[in-house]
Amino acid sequence: PCHFLPSILKFHPLTGKERRGLISCARAMMKSKEAGGTFGAWLRERGQSEAAIRDWWDLLSVAILNEHVDVVSAKVAIFVFKTGFFGARKAARIGIATSGLGVIAAKAVERARALGVDVKFNTRIARVPDPGYDVTVSAVPWKVLLDLVEPHPFFEPLKAMQAAPIVNLHVTFDRAVAEFPFAAYIGSPIQWIFDHGRRVVLSQSAAREIIDVPNAGIERRFVDELRRVLPKAKEAKVVRCAIIREKEATFVATPGVKRLPCETPVKGLYLAGEWTESEWTST
Repeated sequence: PCHFLPSILKFHPLTGKERRGLISCARAMMKSKEAGGTFGAWLRERGQSEAAIRDWWDLLSVAILNEHVDVVSAKVAIFVFKTGFFGARKAARIGIATSGLGVIAAKAVERARALGVDVKFNTRIARVPDPGYDVTVSAVPWKVLLDLVEPHPFFEPLKAMQAAPIVNLHVTFDRAVAEFPFAAYIGSPIQWIFDHGRRVVLSQSAAREIIDVPNAGIERRFVDELRRVLPKAKEAKVVRCAIIREKEATFVATPGVKRLPCETPVKGLYLAGEWTESEWTST
């Protein structure tokens, strides 16, 4: 796990003492077998300062778990950090798609049909399992599933599962304004910026504060901030701003959240989805 040591020691927003505290906390994570409560409480119990929590742990927690440290489960957060940051050297590699999701999905459909799968679109499903098939694998979100299945105690935990929103802004300027492929920001309402030439994409996770703000208000706030943090954006003209909202983008891995196994007691019905029983989070 020493491959991140140089990056941690060079993280100048924190004091030398706080950076050494990150390393100490990482060691505690590696030794941790079981953790209860929230990730924020776990971090404070191990001496993490509010600055370290705000500018390091919460910055990463929001991006990875789509939730703040004081809400998310310590068990889930520690698993993610141990695996992605303090495990294998290549575990934290970041992949950026070169094609849109529509292109990726189309290739998956093409492959499925080549294997003899009957793929149908725009077909309404009123109830699962589908009586027309021996086996039904449901891959819909948990809230949708509750409307499709007959009431059963097995599905009751889904009623308590929470969701967190994500807002993405696609801001196109009349020129390129970013000088990096992607960057995270501290002390700014902007969380992450991804560069696509004249278009920059802002990804705002756990976006409860802005999810219901009108488009004009969101655009004004974040374009003004882009002009502050990106020198080349100060004189650039905004050509277009597209705002995409996902009110229920991911489930929230709160302490004690019950995630259902893929095999159900309902004959012929199986579940699939990132919210099912697993150590991993939605993102």
